[in-house]
Amino acid sequence: MNGTDQIAVVSSHHNDFPFLSECFKETDLFASQIIPVQSLEELFHSPLLLKSGLIFLDQDMLAANDRDAFRKVNAVFPYVPIIILSDAENLKGLLEIIKDGAVDYLIRGEITKDDLLRSVQYSIERKQYLNDLKKNSDRFSMITKTTKDAVWEWDIETSDLWSNENHQHLYGLSATDNIPTFNDWIQRIHPDDRERMIKLQEDVLASKSNVFLSEYRFLNIKGQYKYIFDRCYIVRNAEGNAIRMAGSMMDVTHLKKAEEELKESFQSIRNLSTHLQNQMEKERTKIARKIHDDIGQQLSALKLDLSWVNKNIDQFADTTVLHRMDEIIKILNQSVTSVRRISFDLRPGLLDDLGLIAAVEWQLDDLEKLSGIKTRFIYDDPEIEIPAQISTGIFRIFQESLVHVSTHDRVTELNVTLSKGSGFIKLSIADNGQRINDNDQQKTGSNFEILAIQERTRMLSGEYTIKSLEGEGTEVELIIPVE
Repeated sequence: MNGTDQIAVVSSHHNDFPFLSECFKETDLFASQIIPVQSLEELFHSPLLLKSGLIFLDQDMLAANDRDAFRKVNAVFPYVPIIILSDAENLKGLLEIIKDGAVDYLIRGEITKDDLLRSVQYSIERKQYLNDLKKNSDRFSMITKTTKDAVWEWDIETSDLWSNENHQHLYGLSATDNIPTFNDWIQRIHPDDRERMIKLQEDVLASKSNVFLSEYRFLNIKGQYKYIFDRCYIVRNAEGNAIRMAGSMMDVTHLKKAEEELKESFQSIRNLSTHLQNQMEKERTKIARKIHDDIGQQLSALKLDLSWVNKNIDQFADTTVLHRMDEIIKILNQSVTSVRRISFDLRPGLLDDLGLIAAVEWQLDDLEKLSGIKTRFIYDDPEIEIPAQISTGIFRIFQESLVHVSTHDRVTELNVTLSKGSGFIKLSIADNGQRINDNDQQKTGSNFEILAIQERTRMLSGEYTIKSLEGEGTEVELIIPVE
């Protein structure tokens, strides 16, 4: 007790108040004020008494119906310790009053200063403990009611069970019905999940783990299987044996449904992307051939005709005409080269005619001429055979990777390696430029080159990785499965 506490002595016995007051003076107990109370009505209606930190209550004042009267006092002062003052011959209802919330009792004529000191200290400490226990219990009850989860507890040693209302409703039961057992739970699990769940629980209980997470389909009261995410915590004794389990069952059916819809939508988008890529490649091939066969051949024929004209008008034309003819032929040569480049960019004929290695070599030579980057191409089999669709995919990824490499700072060397293993093709592209920033690698959604590469790799069921080390440049590695 502290100096702000006051004590109410509710008693019809005239000696109780003077005796207790004198005892308090002679002990180490201290109260700011000890107030005599003549009736329960005065106790209930006095604002001053509502601040009491301890109540001594005369059992005789509870009248014939001891329990009901005391329950009313306890209800008005739920957090105040109450000590019952009783006579030796009036112990009949004392035990019931103690059960209803009185923390201790004292027998008149037998009270000593030591008894009073012990009783007051014990009563205050016990009431504080009971108050804390009630607060925790109320808090726990509120949590179990506000959550949508089905919360349960199982004492493995005693087989005692507890659950909240949501758990009971999951089985179509009320809060007053018997709590479902382990066998009840097992029987409601989907037959395809049941054996797995039994095995999983046995393994977890036999282990030293304290956490048990699982997901399964569960038959609800409406005869519908719901997806349940079950989170369980296991309490173990000193030997590591499981003695208690507590958990919560969360209905994640709506999340599963949304996840499946998202997967289907994502797969539809990927299927569309694959279809568009294939159609685009077909259109590129078609356009490239038309450019090469029609425009390219027409330009070549025009160049031959102009060369013949230029050769045969030397004796008739002046120098201005001859110079002009030379310029026209140069423009035609550049046009032929541009047409070939455009045709190659759309669809390299080398890829169809001579294969992947020839197409990669031509691309690297072109890069070296345009950028000055020194390139080296290593391959273990010049006659390597790769299916056309895979070959096209690898070459497109190679082209996208070169675009990505060309954006790095200070790249002067580029090494490309192509090899075929047991059931896979491996392409490696390594440069000596500045390393890629980690954030750039993580934010692939903002880097369309990498995003395109990843999507093409997925279409080929392959793996694509980028490794970048300080001072060692960047290495791109592509692995594509082949039969």
